[in-house]
Amino acid sequence: MKNTFATLMSILMLVTVTSSWAQDDPNISEQRYRHSLKTLSSDEFEGRAPTTIGEEKAIAFITDQFKKAGASPGVEGSYLQGVDLVSMETTEAKMSYSIEGKTTSIIQGEHIVALTRHVKENNALTDLDVVFVGHGIVSPEYDWNDYEGVDVKDKIVIILNNDPGYLTENISFFLGRGVTYYARNSYKYEEAERQGARAAFIIQDERTMNGDWDRQATRSMRPRLVLDSNKSNSVEVEGWVRNEFAAELLANSGLDYAKESEAALIRGYKAKPLNSKMSLSLTSKLIHSRSYNVLGIVPGTERPEEYVFYMAHWDHVGKDETLVGDQIFNGARDDASGVSALIELANAFAAKPAKRSVVFMAVTAEESGLLGSFHYVQNPIYPLNDIVGALNLEMMNFWGETSDLLVHGINNSPEMDAWIHEAVVVKQGRTPKPFGRPEAGIAYRSDAFSFNRSGVPVVGLATGTDNIEKGTEWMRAQGLDYIRNHYHKVTDEYREDMDLRGAVKDTEALYFMGEAMANSDKFANWYEGKEFKYLRPNR
Repeated sequence: MKNTFATLMSILMLVTVTSSWAQDDPNISEQRYRHSLKTLSSDEFEGRAPTTIGEEKAIAFITDQFKKAGASPGVEGSYLQGVDLVSMETTEAKMSYSIEGKTTSIIQGEHIVALTRHVKENNALTDLDVVFVGHGIVSPEYDWNDYEGVDVKDKIVIILNNDPGYLTENISFFLGRGVTYYARNSYKYEEAERQGARAAFIIQDERTMNGDWDRQATRSMRPRLVLDSNKSNSVEVEGWVRNEFAAELLANSGLDYAKESEAALIRGYKAKPLNSKMSLSLTSKLIHSRSYNVLGIVPGTERPEEYVFYMAHWDHVGKDETLVGDQIFNGARDDASGVSALIELANAFAAKPAKRSVVFMAVTAEESGLLGSFHYVQNPIYPLNDIVGALNLEMMNFWGETSDLLVHGINNSPEMDAWIHEAVVVKQGRTPKPFGRPEAGIAYRSDAFSFNRSGVPVVGLATGTDNIEKGTEWMRAQGLDYIRNHYHKVTDEYREDMDLRGAVKDTEALYFMGEAMANSDKFANWYEGKEFKYLRPNR
């Protein structure tokens, strides 16, 4: 009798555990995931460039999949949020600087590359004073202010690239070689605008950035997509200045570029007005177009006016008809893989709605500078203060299951860290780790940045490092091969022999994170000292 009772209890415990596991199983379908991945990265979609036939097919497919999943339209009865874009190309640039009445021409592409993101055909700045402002950073958490004691209103600023920690390599000082928000070009232009400057040029110095001047100039003078908006946060004219020319401008004012650059690494550096005035006149060619973010929503059962966001970018870089042979950049991993996971998550939450609403957003123009996600935070459908937190899906694992999982944004938010632990450690028995290459600046190169810089904490996944079957060295080799031979190349294509078990497992982790967030009564807040904390009131 005792043995029978023990056996019965064992069976009941097994049933209970199995039932609990079954309730937690999000039922991510590898077959459906593979179908979405294969479809979105097919040649038929022509590389999914915004405003092309590739976009039409991509947003139609995503909309159809959201409908089939059971996600409701996320934009006032529609799945589409319009994003107005402008292609801008500087067709003429006339520039000069003057010192004590002597005027010298500045040549576009040789001394300076000047451009604008303000949607106007003509921009003209005349006889503006020039100021060297060190790294051009104002950072309360690092007790740093390069603009302290200097007035740059209606002036032109010259700025050092990167942040003060980069050359010191001291990880406790602006993260050393690790990239911070303050190292980003966009931050420097925006801070200059906040300080009242009319134009800002970052010094191209090979000590602090990859690539030489010719490469930087060629890339910067290409046509670029910007948001068709009067909300540009940048200065009127922005761009790059060759370090030799920057040194010349400083020398004309009796300053040594090398010494000033060294001095600017120390807190308390004082900006230096230069003994010169600069004039700029730009003519730009404008082509207006409209693209779309795609949004679906599964309303919450108890607190529908609080939102958990999942996002992935549907766009890639299109095709290049000058290439011989394959001309289509299919973008299978970047980021058809993330959108395919987004579709799976819509299916999972529609089958089992959570207490809070869950939003699924496939965004446009990530490859053009995070434009679709930035448009959303400037024009939110759901108020930013009501967003619990967000999860960004990009470049999923194509190489099998791993025992670990790399997480962008771990150690930024106590609530996010708790949800990550519950999802990855408790539910999956895996090990979450920070992304190991802070110098890559991934946090500022994905759509997560648009939300972070608006105060909303975001986490994203990167492929783990310890393949369960083949180990860490094999996994490392796969990652290096992708970056070197397939990233942003025509070979980033779908193959039938891809091992998508890792992508499915990581999508399950994303589901468990979002489930914890959507059934919680907490909002994600920032740890003290984090660069975006001041933008998010604690809730």
